[in-house]
Amino acid sequence: MAGPTYKLQSIVDAERAEKLQSQTLMQAALSQLDQQKRALLDMSRMVAERDAQLSKLQNESQKKRDEVDALRAQTASLRKNAATKANLLRKASDMLKDINQQREADINGFMHAVEVARKEAANGNRGELGLQNKVKHQPASQKQNSDILPAQVEPRAEITNDASSDRFDVKALQVQVARLHQVLTAARAESSSAMPASAMQQLQALTAENTSLKDRIDGSTRHNSVKVQHLQSELSKLYDQAEQRSEEHQQELANLTEVHARMLRCTEREREAVEQTLDHTTRELHALRALHAEIGTMKQQASEPVTLHEREQMTRQVETAKQETARLQRVNEAYAQDLDAQKARLEDQERLIAAAQREIDALQTQLTSREDVAQQNGHLHAELRKVVVQLAEKTDECNCLLKQLDQNSIAHRQDTEDNEAAAGVGFRLTFSIWFQGRTWLLKQGFTAEFGSDV
Repeated sequence: MAGPTYKLQSIVDAERAEKLQSQTLMQAALSQLDQQKRALLDMSRMVAERDAQLSKLQNESQKKRDEVDALRAQTASLRKNAATKANLLRKASDMLKDINQQREADINGFMHAVEVARKEAANGNRGELGLQNKVKHQPASQKQNSDILPAQVEPRAEITNDASSDRFDVKALQVQVARLHQVLTAARAESSSAMPASAMQQLQALTAENTSLKDRIDGSTRHNSVKVQHLQSELSKLYDQAEQRSEEHQQELANLTEVHARMLRCTEREREAVEQTLDHTTRELHALRALHAEIGTMKQQASEPVTLHEREQMTRQVETAKQETARLQRVNEAYAQDLDAQKARLEDQERLIAAAQREIDALQTQLTSREDVAQQNGHLHAELRKVVVQLAEKTDECNCLLKQLDQNSIAHRQDTEDNEAAAGVGFRLTFSIWFQGRTWLLKQGFTAEFGSDV
C-alpha cells in the first residue's frame, strides 16, 4: 500500500504545485492588468489634456480668425474711404474740367467782344475817314467856289465899276468860307474825340473784364490744383496704408495658418501615437483575457480528476506528436535541400541551353553575314541548315522532355505530400531515381547535339 499512496501523494503534490504555479500566474496577470489599467488611466488623462490643448488651440485660432475678420472689415472700410476719396478726386477733376471749359468760353466771348469792338472801331474809323473826306471835299469845293468867285468878280469888276457892291459880296463870301472852316474843324474835333473815346472805353471795359476773369480763373485753378494735390497725397497715403495693412494681414494670416497647420500635424501625430498605444494596450488586454481564460480552463482541467493512465497516454501522444513534427521537419529540410540542388542543376542546364542558343544565334549571324560570300558553297549551306534544323528539333525535344520532367516532378511532389502524413520513407530513393533519369535524358540529348565534351 505504501507504493500507491506514495504515487497518489506525489500526484497530489504535483497538482498542488501546478495550482500554486497557476495562482502565481494569475497574480502576475492581475498585476499586469492593474498596470495596464493604470497605463490606460494615464493615457486617458493624457488624451484629456491633449483635448484641452486642442480646444485651447481652437479657441486661439477662432480669436485669430475674429481678428482677421476685423482686419478685413478695416481693410473694407479703408477701401470704401479710398473709393470716396477717389470719387471726390473725380468730382474735383470734373469741376476743373468745367472751370476750364468756362474759362475757354469766357475767353472766346472776350475775343468775340474784342473782335466786335475792333469792327466797331473800324466802322468808326471808316465814318471818320468819310467825314474827313467830306470835309476835305468841302474846302476844295469852297476853294473852287472861291476861285470861281474872283473869276466872276474880275469880269464883273471889269464890266462894272461898282466896286463897293463887289467888295461887300467878296467879304460876305470870305465870311462864309471862314464859318465853313470853323464848322469843319469843329466837326473834325468832335469826330476825332467822340468815336475813339467810346471804342477805348469798350476796350478798357473788355480788358478789365478779361483781367478779372483771368485772375478768377487763375485763383480757382490754383485753389483746385492745391485741393487736387492734397487729395492725391491723401489718396496715396491711404493706398500705402491699405497696402501695408494688407501685407501685414497676409503675413499674419500666413503665420497663423502655418502655426495652425503645425499644431494640427503635432496633434495628429500625438493622436496617432495615442491610438497606436491604445490599440497595443487593447491587444495586450485581449491577450491577457485570453490568457486568463486559458488559466481558468487550466484550473478547471486541474480541478477535474485525471487518471494516471490518461496522463501517461496524453504524454505519449505529445511525445509522438513531437517526434512526428521533428521527422516532418527533417523531411522538409531534406526535401528543401534536394529542391535547392535540383534548382541549381536546372540553372546549370538552363545556362547550357542558353550557351547552345547563343552558339546557334552566332551561327545564324555568321550564316546571314556570309550569304554573299558563300553563294558558291550551296551544299555546305544546305548541310548547315540541316544542322540548324536538327539543333532546333533537339532543343524542342529537350524542352518537351523538361516539361514532362517538370510535370512528373509536380506529380511526384503531390504524391510525396500525400504520403508524408503516413510515412516519409522512399522519398530520397524516388527523387534520386527521378533525378538520375532526368540527367541521363539531358545527357543523351546534349551529347546527341553537341558531343561528349558538353
